[in-house]
Amino acid sequence: MDALHLPFSFFDAVDGSVLSAEQAAASYDPAKNAANFKRPIARPEIGCYLSHYALWESIGQAGWPGAVILEDDFEASPSLPAVLSELCRLQLSNCLIKLDTYKKVKGALIANLCDGIQLIFPYRAPGLTLGYVIDRQAAANLAAKTQPFGRPVDIDLKHWWEFNISVLAVQPALLHPRQTQDENGIELTRRRTKPGGRFIRFARNLEYQFAFWFRNVAAQRERRQMVRQLKSEVLMKLQPGH
Repeated sequence: MDALHLPFSFFDAVDGSVLSAEQAAASYDPAKNAANFKRPIARPEIGCYLSHYALWESIGQAGWPGAVILEDDFEASPSLPAVLSELCRLQLSNCLIKLDTYKKVKGALIANLCDGIQLIFPYRAPGLTLGYVIDRQAAANLAAKTQPFGRPVDIDLKHWWEFNISVLAVQPALLHPRQTQDENGIELTRRRTKPGGRFIRFARNLEYQFAFWFRNVAAQRERRQMVRQLKSEVLMKLQPGH
């Protein structure tokens, strides 16, 4: 961040591994998990969700127009400061804009930004929560509508229609995960919580993927309305003198 000349502050994340059963149960709903996801959530995933939730709550209640949330294991493109400046100037309302995508996303073009970066409303929201821009309204909506949760935070954000927000993405990605050798990380605990047996895992995953596909298709009309609204906002903000 210093190399990019971007000021920042640290937020101490919630360590899910030290949460008591009562603390975990206050936010994580196993029944909701069983109905809406393919496997139980590991304690580090609960901590990760609570970390993002605490920031959403702070942003929603603060006087700031929004914030950029970055997890601590990223590598950034040199274009990040310029793109952040453009995104802030656009002042899009009720949006979460992902700065990281693990693969190329397809969707509706909202705006062409600097350095060949595009702002897109994806047909299928990408996973990961490595870094994103979020405005106050979107943060307040997420803080109000995500508790209790039954999915990991990155998966929940794919279901944006449940929280009355828009999830956009920049393309190409401006952030990439930094490779680590952390054997106690979330990915390891995710593997440990997968249901036993290859057939059971296949069946649960197929059930979840079909349900997500159906809900994502059902949200297409809402997505088209949001795309029209966002394009209108962008055109207005790009007018000379604005």
